Amino acid sequence: MKERKISLDIAERTKTKLETLGIEVSLTRTAEEPNLPLSTAAERVNAFSPDFVVSIHANAGGGTGTEACHTVGKVNSQDSEGRTSPK
Repeated sequence: MKERKISLDIAERTKTKLETLGIEVSLTRTAEEPNLPLSTAAERVNAFSPDFVVSIHANAGGGTGTEACHTVGKVNSQDSEGRTSPK
């Protein structure tokens, strides 16, 4: 299995659930795009002008547990706060 397939499936299921709650949801991709650069994903997010962004990953390259990074009132990722929880 490829992480991009798992992540897209999770994103599509999450979108469906959120929309049933009346939340407007946009995805940066709706099909498999194996070579999508991070900069393209960022451009798509910026085009949406969202109130909130969620990036879904399965950590196929390794790692365990869950990770979360949030930025509130900050202008760049260097000011973000990251957290990792053990499995």
